[in-house]
Amino acid sequence: MTLFYRNIFTVLTGTGIAQLIPVLGSLIIVRIFSPDIFGEYALWFSLTIILTVIISGRFETCIAVKSPGEERNKAVYYTLITILIGTTFFIFLAIPIYLVFSEYIKLKQPIVLLLTPISAALTASIQLIISYYASEGLFKRLSIVRIIQSAAILILQVVAGLLFDNNVYALVLTHTFALFLTILFIFSLLKLRFNFNNFKPHCVIEFWKNNKKYLLYSLPADTINSVSAELPIIMVVAKFGSEAGGILALTLRVLGAPIGLIAKAVLDVFKKFASDEFREKGNCSAIFTKTFKILALLSLVFFTFSYFLIEDLFLIAFGSEWSTAGEAAKILLLLFSLRFIASPLSYVVYITENQEVDLYWQFLLLITTVSSFHFLSSLNGALYVYNIGYSMLYVLYLVLCYRMTKKQCTY
Repeated sequence: MTLFYRNIFTVLTGTGIAQLIPVLGSLIIVRIFSPDIFGEYALWFSLTIILTVIISGRFETCIAVKSPGEERNKAVYYTLITILIGTTFFIFLAIPIYLVFSEYIKLKQPIVLLLTPISAALTASIQLIISYYASEGLFKRLSIVRIIQSAAILILQVVAGLLFDNNVYALVLTHTFALFLTILFIFSLLKLRFNFNNFKPHCVIEFWKNNKKYLLYSLPADTINSVSAELPIIMVVAKFGSEAGGILALTLRVLGAPIGLIAKAVLDVFKKFASDEFREKGNCSAIFTKTFKILALLSLVFFTFSYFLIEDLFLIAFGSEWSTAGEAAKILLLLFSLRFIASPLSYVVYITENQEVDLYWQFLLLITTVSSFHFLSSLNGALYVYNIGYSMLYVLYLVLCYRMTKKQCTY
C-alpha cells in the first residue's frame, strides 16, 4: 500500500501543477475576455468534450484491463485507428449538425464548429496515451504530458487575448493548436514507441467485436455522462444567454479543479492497483474501501472550507463582474464534493465489466439534467434542483460500485 500512496503523490504533483495552471490562468483570462465571449468558448469546449467521448469508442478505458505487452499495445493501436475513423466521419457532419441544432448551438461564429472534430481527436489521443502511461505505471511521464497540455493552452490563449480583439476565435484556435503541440511533444520528446510489425488494419473490426461491451454499454453510457456534464452550459447559453453561460463555465472550471487536482491522480493509480487486485483475487473491495475513506475525508474538508469562503474568494479573485459565479459555486458544492469521491471509484465499472449498470444510471442522470434546466425559469432555481438530483444519483452510484467490487455482479 506504500507504493499506492507513493504513486498517488507522484501523479498528484504533476496533476496538481497541470490543474493549477488553468485555474490561475482564469484570473488572467477573465480580465481579457468578457463573460459572453468566455461563454461562447465554453459552449464550443462542451461540444468538443462530448465528441471526444464518441470518437474514441471508449476503448481507451480498456487499456488498463489488457495484459501488459503486445495485447495492451494492440489495444492502443486499434483505439488510435478508431479515433481517426470517428474524426473523419464527424468532420463531414459538422455543418449539417449545426444546421439541425442551431437553435441550441448558439455560436456567433459557427465556423469554429469545424474545429470541434479536430480538437476532439487531439484530446482523445492525449487521453489514450495518458491511460497507457497509467496502465504501465509511467506516472512521471503522465504528469509531464498533463503539465505541457495545460501550460500550452494557457500561454497561447493569454498571448492571443493580448494581441487580438475580444473574440472566440482567439480562444478556440489557440486551444486546438496547443493540443497539437502536446501531441508532437508526446511522440517526439517522450519517444513513445509501439511494435506494430504484426498488426493488421483489418483486425480493427475483430478488436471491436472482442471489446463490444465498450461499444454497447460504455460508449452510450459515457456519451450520456458527457452530455449530462456539458448540457448545463449548452442549455444555459440557449436559455439565458452567453454571459450566463460564461458565469456557469467559470464556476464549473474552479469547482472542478479539486477533482482534476486529486481525484484524477487517485484514478490514475487506482485503475492500475484495482485492476491488478481484481485479476489476482477476483475482487477489489479492499483497495476500493481504502480509497473511498481517503477521498471522503478530503471531500469533507473541501466542502466545509468552501461553504463559508467561496463567495468571497470568487469576488476577490475574479472581480465584481463575475460575482454571481460565487453564488452558483456555493449552490453546487455538494454535487462536486460527491463527484470528487465517485469519479475515481467509478472505474470499477470497467474492471468488473458491469457497463450496463452504468448505462442505466447515466440515463437517470440525463433525465435529471434536462428536467432541471428545461422546466425551471430561474438560473439559481435550476442549479438547486440540478444539485440535489445529481447528488442523490452519486450516492446511489457509489453503493452500486461498492457492490461490484465484491464480485462480478449481475444486476
